Amino acid sequence: IYGDIWIVTSSGKLERYSRGVPVEFAMEGFPYVEQGRLASPNSIVTTDDRVYVLEPGAKRVVVFAKESGKYEQQYMNDLFGEGRHLLVSGERGYVVTQNRIMWFQL
Repeated sequence: IYGDIWIVTSSGKLERYSRGVPVEFAMEGFPYVEQGRLASPNSIVTTDDRVYVLEPGAKRVVVFAKESGKYEQQYMNDLFGEGRHLLVSGERGYVVTQNRIMWFQL
């Protein structure tokens, strides 16, 4: 495997592994993390410099800096509560629900 592996658990934990070894990812500055966990995350996407997490339970997509783990921003939409998958391509994010695909500008 080339690079890191990122896992988002149903319990809300965001984990990072490099060559099988856990790497600390603190979600620094994110004001909405309770006990180091996100609210019902179900999809994660990484780009060269960011980590995007879909949190249907909170109706948002949260963005962290990939290397530092620092919170950068969030995108909120009531329809994100129905989200099943998250995709990022270029300057757009896409949230896939059961019957639609929504996009938002990054």
